[in-house]
Amino acid sequence: MSHLLETFPNRSLLYVAQEQSPNARTEYASVLVSVLPSNLIPPVITYNSNTGYIFENSSVGARVYTDAAASTTLLKLAFTDPETSSSDLPVQFTTTVSAGQPFAVTQEGYIVLNSSVLDYEATTKYVLTVTVTKTTSPWYSATVTVTVNVLNVNDNSPVILVPDNYSVTVTAGNYTTAAPWVIVTVQAADIDFGPPQFKLNRVVPANATSKFSVSQNGSLSVTGSLSPGDVYAVYVTASDLGKPVRR
Repeated sequence: MSHLLETFPNRSLLYVAQEQSPNARTEYASVLVSVLPSNLIPPVITYNSNTGYIFENSSVGARVYTDAAASTTLLKLAFTDPETSSSDLPVQFTTTVSAGQPFAVTQEGYIVLNSSVLDYEATTKYVLTVTVTKTTSPWYSATVTVTVNVLNVNDNSPVILVPDNYSVTVTAGNYTTAAPWVIVTVQAADIDFGPPQFKLNRVVPANATSKFSVSQNGSLSVTGSLSPGDVYAVYVTASDLGKPVRR
């Protein structure tokens, strides 16, 4: 027969085997039982995409999307503990994002903007290191890298380059047959959606409008007859290629 002789909790068991006879002999056997502490496995991070998109100038709290139009599917991380089952209580995690980044991760796994500093002209993308940590000792953690692309918004108007006021002298004469006679080329720049496109806005006096024209690249031309002593104010508008159009 055999019976439990002594127990050392979580450490070892000592068994005795003894014959049932007048000259009973006894043999001993020990069994070492090692009880491993729980929470030795890091959490597991999954996601529907590790590349996201968000528009510049978004307000604080705006979320990151997986599609390049930043309008359809939200980027979402999921955190699980491989040591638990569906019948266990939910495991709590803490989430952090690498220092200096204007983003945070919610408990639900969404990436949100926590600082309204997004400017496409300054930074076009952010590479985030997201760390997920168990809230119980020994606080194992896991990391994942997520790239967030900033989408451009047409928030800058074209700028007429210096000089923005031109003074041009033209010899009197009839420029109809030689039209177009370029007298000056206006230059502009746009940091969002260029190159700027030019068009004639107005001429003062208004009855002289037909005497001038401007090409899309900013070349201002005389297309009519000019008399000695005439003075004209010609206004040219530069527009960008964005939506909505900015001037």
